[in-house]
Amino acid sequence: MKHIIIVFLILLGIVSCKTKGGDTQQDAADTPVTTEDTSSIQNDTLSAAEVSLSQLQGTKWKIVSPIQEGDEKIWEFSDKEITRHYYYKDSDNQFEYKDPFYISNYFPTVYDQSLVGKKDTGKYLVMYIDTWDRMDWYTITSIDWNTGDMYLFRQPAEDEVGGRPVTIHFKLISKGNHRRSRR
Repeated sequence: MKHIIIVFLILLGIVSCKTKGGDTQQDAADTPVTTEDTSSIQNDTLSAAEVSLSQLQGTKWKIVSPIQEGDEKIWEFSDKEITRHYYYKDSDNQFEYKDPFYISNYFPTVYDQSLVGKKDTGKYLVMYIDTWDRMDWYTITSIDWNTGDMYLFRQPAEDEVGGRPVTIHFKLISKGNHRRSRR
């Protein structure tokens, strides 16, 4: 359990990336890394990008930041769960977590298991972390299929010790069953 808490704090506490509001054509080089406190950002003022479950299904993403040099964190999406692979170079520890998730267009206040695997579109990625027996959610601030960049914003739960707001930058490494939605 101690390793899980350490892993979580490392993921959330290193740095935050500040993204451009609403620009879905972001260039990673233009996204500054900052240690600025983003806790003043209100959930309803965040620009969010919509994504569908069919777009994420079968994709694999590598966390670009925040991350310690030499560590590797990869998320894989199926239709019902996110598999997170974490490798830490300093300890040679490897972890794999599989958590059910769904996409929602509504701000999550409770976890709704009945939405897992449903073909939905939205701006929130909602997962249930069994290890911590709680819901975790991310705002999809931008996703660019042309450059393979995705940014997720995470606001920690009020009862979460040591958590702080963070934007996670992902780089697409595998498309698998990826399909672009037609609009």
